[in-house]
Amino acid sequence: MHVSATTSASTSSSQEMNALITLVARLSAVSLEATRLAVEVQAKLPAVIASEAAAAVAVEAAATTAKATAEAVAAANAGTASDDDDPDPVWVRRTPITPAALAARHPDGTGEVWYVVTIGREPGLYRTPDEANAQCDGVPFQQKEKRKTRREALAWYASRYNAADGEGVQKWVEV
Repeated sequence: MHVSATTSASTSSSQEMNALITLVARLSAVSLEATRLAVEVQAKLPAVIASEAAAAVAVEAAATTAKATAEAVAAANAGTASDDDDPDPVWVRRTPITPAALAARHPDGTGEVWYVVTIGREPGLYRTPDEANAQCDGVPFQQKEKRKTRREALAWYASRYNAADGEGVQKWVEV
């Protein structure tokens, strides 16, 4: 009986060892794949940065064109417009602050109750409703939320920043 128990324990130990070896092999393969992907991302990063810079230049050109158009329309209407006929403002989108930069701007333990602006002049976290309202007043499709803690506020901002629906965090500037 003693021999049978030793054989059973030896078989069990051998099976556990084989399972561990298999897991280590899988982990090694996944680690190699992660390293390969990291190298690939680093290689593509300059192109992504360049395309973002080109997009920013295009947005700036569009803003300049929109401003010139608004000024031309205002000049054309100057003789016929009354004080009540203010032209609608022209708005353009800019790049909002990242969640990581926002977390660094508002360190942990800086109080409770936060107002999160996700679509506005300057998206971010604000301490008072007046500060948040100042960032949203007049902005098209403005969006703000009240959260009870800094953690909840940052989580909400990050979830909207990474939204796949295209309606995430948006910074709008009047031109």
